[in-house]
Amino acid sequence: MPLGWFTARSSGRVKRLLLDDVHALHHLVAHVLNDLVAATVTPLLALGYLFWVDWRPTLLAITPLPLYVLAYGWMMRDGRAKIAAWSRAVDRINSAAVELRSGRLVGASVPRDIGRRG
Repeated sequence: MPLGWFTARSSGRVKRLLLDDVHALHHLVAHVLNDLVAATVTPLLALGYLFWVDWRPTLLAITPLPLYVLAYGWMMRDGRAKIAAWSRAVDRINSAAVELRSGRLVGASVPRDIGRRG
């Protein structure tokens, strides 16, 4: 990558792109299939067994599902905007942490003797 790519971005954004996003991709590739199978097959098998045993309590057990779907849709109605704001906040936090570690926190005076023993 050209150096201009790094200079055009804050240190916190570069850290998130290089570390956090790679970790998220690892999770997607290595774990999501197992989690997806466990999250779908287990409840479906359990519901199938419950229907086989007695269908009336099973219908009673699944009646909250439509309410859950509606509540989840309502809570996530502006999810993209919230995720974008969260991503910007994480970039600012990462930038501040990197700058604090390097001793050049913008807008604050960082004493040089932090962590030194007398």
